[in-house]
Order: sequence, then C-alpha cells, then structure tokens
Amino acid sequence: MTSHRKDNHYRWNFTVNLIDGATYQFGSSFISASTILPLFISKLTPSLWPIGLLSVITSAGWFLPQIFAARITERFAKMKTIVIGWGLFLERLPIWVMILSAVIARRSPTLALVLFLFSLVWYTVGSGVVAPSWMALVAKIFSPEKRGSFLGLSMFIGVGMGALGSVASAWLLESYQFPVSFVILFAI
Repeated sequence: MTSHRKDNHYRWNFTVNLIDGATYQFGSSFISASTILPLFISKLTPSLWPIGLLSVITSAGWFLPQIFAARITERFAKMKTIVIGWGLFLERLPIWVMILSAVIARRSPTLALVLFLFSLVWYTVGSGVVAPSWMALVAKIFSPEKRGSFLGLSMFIGVGMGALGSVASAWLLESYQFPVSFVILFAI
C-alpha cells in the first residue's frame, strides 16, 4: 500500500481501530486474569492449583503461539482475513464456552472448571495465534510515524474503558449471585 493510499484512509482506519482497541480492553476487563477469573475459579473449587495454573495459561497461551504463528501468517497477503476469520473462531468462540461453564457452575462445578480451563486455553492460545497478524495489519495500515500515536491513544482510552469495566464488574458481582454474575460478566 502506498503512502498516499494510507493517508487517504488514515482517519477511517484510526477511528475504527481506536474503537476496536478500546472496546476490546473494555470487554477484557470483564474476564480479567488477575481479578475476575481467580474469583470464578475459587467459587468452583477449594484447590489453589487451578488459580496458579491461570497465570501459566494466560502467559504461555499469549506468547508461545506467536513464535510459530508469525512464520505461518507472514506468508498471507491479507492480514485482515486472519484477524477477522481466525479471530472469530480462536478468540470469540471460546468465550461462549466460558459462558457455558458459568451456566453449569452450580450443578457441576468440576465440569464447569474443566470447561472453563479448556475455554481459557483455547482463548489465550487463539489470541497468541492471531496477534502477529493483528500487529502486521496495524503496521500495514499505519505509517511508522503514526503508529505510535495510534497505539498510545488506543491503549490510553482502552485502559480508561477497562477501569470503567472493572467498576461495572464489581457492581455486577455485588448485585447478582453466583453463578449468574459470572454468566453476565463473561457474556459482556
């Protein structure tokens, strides 16, 4: 894509991707691996090992797949296809399994824990697989001079949205009993 073509679509790309980044951060705050997910696990089992496993799943699931996915996805001409197509299956679909785990949590906590951990692995590995394509897409649509301001503003607004999400999460956890509160959190 030429520099002139990038400039013609800059405002649109900036706005759409800014909204995408901010709403992603907002949504992610409802499944925060440092607050919400450990609380959910603690409602399912008295054992602490799944909570300890949570950190390993989220870190390894994010970073490890990028090593392999980068080599595969860099061969594709259109990153948007990977980000949207693969992202739907690898990042969005596991959230529905997470919601299902919350739905069955009271009746079958062990099965709910297994489903939850499965969906979390699926989600984090999927995010790690899609990440290099998303980064390549950002590099393709924003020139190096504008990439920093886009990412900086996107993260700044995203963190603000995440803070609002954390306030909403606390309210939902206080207002609704387990497991309904988590069904709502995961659905958001």
